[in-house]
Amino acid sequence: MSSPFLPKNSIGDAQLVFHKLKQNLFLQNYFWLIFEKVVKISSVFVVNGFLARFLGPSDFGTLNSLLVWLSILQSLASLGAESIILKEFSSSEKDLDSVFSTALLLRITSAGFLYLLVFIFAEMMVTTSGRQAFYLRIVSLSLFFMATDVFELYFFSRNIHKFSFYSRVCTNLVFALLKITLILVGSNFFHFIILVPVEFALLSISFIFIFRRVSQIGAFSPSLKLGLKILRESSPLLLASFATAALMRLDQAIVERYLGISSLGLYSAILNFNQVWYALPVIASNVFGPEIMRLYSVDKEAFKMSMRKLFFVVSLVGCLVSSIQALVLPSLFLFLHGADFAGQENVLRIHALATPFVFVGVIQSIWAVCHGNTLHSAYRAVFGLASSWSLCIILVPKYGLSGAAFSTVIAQAVSCYFCNYLLDRDLFICQSLWNNAKFRQRA
Repeated sequence: MSSPFLPKNSIGDAQLVFHKLKQNLFLQNYFWLIFEKVVKISSVFVVNGFLARFLGPSDFGTLNSLLVWLSILQSLASLGAESIILKEFSSSEKDLDSVFSTALLLRITSAGFLYLLVFIFAEMMVTTSGRQAFYLRIVSLSLFFMATDVFELYFFSRNIHKFSFYSRVCTNLVFALLKITLILVGSNFFHFIILVPVEFALLSISFIFIFRRVSQIGAFSPSLKLGLKILRESSPLLLASFATAALMRLDQAIVERYLGISSLGLYSAILNFNQVWYALPVIASNVFGPEIMRLYSVDKEAFKMSMRKLFFVVSLVGCLVSSIQALVLPSLFLFLHGADFAGQENVLRIHALATPFVFVGVIQSIWAVCHGNTLHSAYRAVFGLASSWSLCIILVPKYGLSGAAFSTVIAQAVSCYFCNYLLDRDLFICQSLWNNAKFRQRA
């Protein structure tokens, strides 16, 4: 059984690509990652719901304000190079030592540089007390542990996704139980701040532990030439990654500025409920991306056919998830978060409309890397960021959280879909649901 996203008439050529894969490897990998995200989604729904109820809108808003900064810093620390590193792992069978060593050194170096900036300028990055700057310095320690995401990219490139599953599920369960315990004993706010870097540290240790037992990596041998190549190819993606992270968080920053920290707590609780689903297209990209990238060098028409199938499935899943978010989750949200968070159900429904656009936007990174037009990713993110900022400035003061949610929907639609009509017409057609419906009828 080959990948479900490979066209039937390309199976002969694709034997060169898949000769090392087990018969049902794709479905196995997808199962591992889907199950891990089910655990994470359940944890977010239950644990974060009770955490928000325990802390209240104000402290929960402060915690999420710190996590907003962490996500933006993470996008910079990654250098936008995940797809490039994954491609290098997938295509460099003889130089795995060099690829791994170079990627890890780049990530650690970027983390160290960014943490130094945070340590110096933390007071300028927060909007309230010096204590919040202290909290930001603690949370930002997570950047060093995030560097071990390189280990996970290695697992993905070798099609051994189950090891990522083991690490993430065990970590999620341990810290879900720990958070519940802290809530039950009435711990103070600082304990939940400490948990952020400690959770990333435990995940990092588990990655290293498994990696040492399954990897084929030998000596640590970073390559300056390869490092410069990765930085050169990923520079547009770095801009895109930063702009995308800013796009995902800009509405929260404007809500905090205009409506206050308590309103940010309300809005963050809604985003946690909706954005946790955004991991699903990331799973699809990680599972099918390496093999579709290999297929690009074998048969470009088969590559395009595979991308159409993947866009079609991801689009449908995005629409299904959006329907669940709008129809089912509001009642669950109110049940878990309590009376302090009541009255925000319509905001959640509005924000849910962004989900299909985000889903197809994640998958298009495969197309961008293979075609070498990664600069388009930066353009898309910048267009989306400009749309979000201009709409939020107008709508948030007038319509509150509903205005922020509507701004996000429009910005994601512009960034993930409509921009491609101008930037890459082939991609726009490929990711369009109406076009893929016709394609499915012909297939």
